Amino acid sequence: MVDKNPSFLITGPRKSGKSTLCLDILHHIQKRELTVGGVITIQNTVRWFFLIQSDKRVLFEARSHESAVSVGKFRVSKENLTLAKEHIKQGQYSDFLFIDEIGILEMNGKGYSSVLKTVLSRPRGNIIVVRESIFDDFLQKFELIFDYIVLRCNFGENQSLLDQVKRKIDKEFD
Repeated sequence: MVDKNPSFLITGPRKSGKSTLCLDILHHIQKRELTVGGVITIQNTVRWFFLIQSDKRVLFEARSHESAVSVGKFRVSKENLTLAKEHIKQGQYSDFLFIDEIGILEMNGKGYSSVLKTVLSRPRGNIIVVRESIFDDFLQKFELIFDYIVLRCNFGENQSLLDQVKRKIDKEFD
């Protein structure tokens, strides 16, 4: 298996900086002028799908008049989830593909699950965030065929993880 584009599985507790780490990795990869695709879920006071290829943000949560997929107390916009899945599918041909985050929806056959089987067959360049509470179940369910490094985020202590990723990518592309 070609290891030129390393793969990373990012996990950790809620609000531990997983998506922020993804954004930092994305910026590093873009500086190297490598191709990137997929989706990063970002949140300030509102949750967004950041659609990497189009450099566009769309709402994660459904407005009251929109059709939605429910997960816990959240109502995910069906329309924007469809856009996110399209970006993940299109991103499979990029040097690096981001999928943030795999959670309960995907484990129950919803959310990104319809595109996961295809994109997780990529042998390299996967950067995937998996909710910590389902990490082991995810590994069992999807039986990944690529080599990966696990990065465990820990509330504000993620600079060393970013440095590790940068070193690995820089080593492969220098």
